[in-house]
Amino acid sequence: MASDFMPIRDVILSKISGPRCLLLGAGASAAVGLPTMVSFLEQALGEQFVRTLPSRCPPYVMGSNDVNQIRKNREVVLRRLFHSANLGRKEINYDLEALFQFIYGSGVGTTRWRQEEDVKRLFWMFQESQNKADFSEFSTQYERHRATLEQWMNDVEDAVAELRRQLYQQFLITSQRQPVLERGAKVFRFLESFFPEGAAVVFTLNFDTVFEALDDAKALGWHLLDGVGASRRTKYFDFANFAETAHDGRPLYLFKMHGSVTWLRDGENLRDTYPSPATASQTASVALAEPVVSKRTSAFPFGEMYDLLRSSLETKRACVAIGLSFRDDNLRELVEERLADSKFHLVMVAPEDSKYPDVNRYLHSLSERPNVEWIKGYFGDDSTNTAILEATKAAEAVSP
Repeated sequence: MASDFMPIRDVILSKISGPRCLLLGAGASAAVGLPTMVSFLEQALGEQFVRTLPSRCPPYVMGSNDVNQIRKNREVVLRRLFHSANLGRKEINYDLEALFQFIYGSGVGTTRWRQEEDVKRLFWMFQESQNKADFSEFSTQYERHRATLEQWMNDVEDAVAELRRQLYQQFLITSQRQPVLERGAKVFRFLESFFPEGAAVVFTLNFDTVFEALDDAKALGWHLLDGVGASRRTKYFDFANFAETAHDGRPLYLFKMHGSVTWLRDGENLRDTYPSPATASQTASVALAEPVVSKRTSAFPFGEMYDLLRSSLETKRACVAIGLSFRDDNLRELVEERLADSKFHLVMVAPEDSKYPDVNRYLHSLSERPNVEWIKGYFGDDSTNTAILEATKAAEAVSP
């Protein structure tokens, strides 16, 4: 069982009390070759997913839709899922976060979702019958398609499960993924220049295992402290593991604020299954805050992670956010809260995304603040990394 958080909280904060911290999002992992949330969805379902949808074709309007063909095509199954909630207009570009937002909002796989789908279908039957003299025809259709509707729901649940499987597999990085490790070792040499002395403090929203793989391959160059224990020897997450004092090198404190593809809730414990992906079951669930547009989670250890970030920012003069969209409501609100102090500076690093402009809407609003600078470049590029260091030093120079 994990130790109580509050007794160890102040000890952790004392160890991460330096003047700087890093916030990492998908753009940071993209620098080592991993997909962003947008590009992952395009890889998994095709770039034209949703954008090529017709304007109206809910799953229970059988009409010209060939139900058997729908069942054979998981992409079409998920498209029907969007339309069951009247989503998927051509002018809206959905990324992975929007897809999972809808999955959660719909309650796919729950009794509520199944009941609501059945009710919506009944309403459609009733509306169609108003223009027909013979309601018995629609009653017959309802009975004939009842089994089809049940199978469609099963297929949707299977399609969502397959999407999750792809997500976990794609972001599981081990010491065998040499191309990723080589890029990662190069990219994260940046940590040495950003943290020239003392400990490195990194809060990440990414649930990939790049840092763990670099550590496993002895290519990180830091002593990784991520709550699981040095060299992953404990295999169980515990905040007490952040308080380790025996270090083989400078400590890197890594707080995975949205969990990991290898974290499994095992009873009251949180077990790290690295280098294998965590596999959910009836008695165990993956400890991962899946990518949804609006993230509000207080489940252990995520609520505690946000508490540490809030308290840590209070002692920081500068924070660099790399590859974040700030669509995480919890994160954005606590950063905005800290920005109320004009002596605190935020440096954001992310390219302008003309293909998906809605993704950067919060970057635009934050960049209007006088103590925020937006570097519109790609992390890992020498010019961008130099700009990050210069902006951070400039911010600290005006912060007493």
